[in-house]
Amino acid sequence: MLHWLKLPRAVFGAVAACGVALLGYAYYSQYVLGLEPCPLCMFQRIAMFAVVLWALLAAVHGPKTWGWRVYGAGALLLTGTGAGLSAWHVRQQMQPPDLMGTCAPPLDVLVQGVQFGSIKFGDMLARVLEAKGDCAKVDWTFLGLSMPAWVFVWFAIMGTLMVYSAFSRK
Repeated sequence: MLHWLKLPRAVFGAVAACGVALLGYAYYSQYVLGLEPCPLCMFQRIAMFAVVLWALLAAVHGPKTWGWRVYGAGALLLTGTGAGLSAWHVRQQMQPPDLMGTCAPPLDVLVQGVQFGSIKFGDMLARVLEAKGDCAKVDWTFLGLSMPAWVFVWFAIMGTLMVYSAFSRK
């Protein structure tokens, strides 16, 4: 029934398509629904964009042997980073207003994203600084979960699928 999970090209292609759909909804919610993203939202978008590019590269390349493990490890790194950003954002939303702290992620998360080379530091900083939303404000929910919580769920699902698919090949 779930034999397609052992076809990494199909899984990575589906993850790339799913990521594009999620990014599309993020832009729809910003430009049509009027939800203003915060800096953490922008970091999560950058992480999702990196996951989409990685998954698309893997699906197009389609290596025959150990290459899938390389793509699986990269997928784990990227989705883990995105999930960490999302978890930090959810934590910020759950804090009382007087204990909220900073809206930005920890410095080590920022440095890892820049070291990966998916975006230049200046470009990332400029894009994040353009965001005007409040990280602690929950202005959208679905089934009781905020948007960052759903982003965490999607990073976890996509990472699990890609890693399982990449490492379950014989």
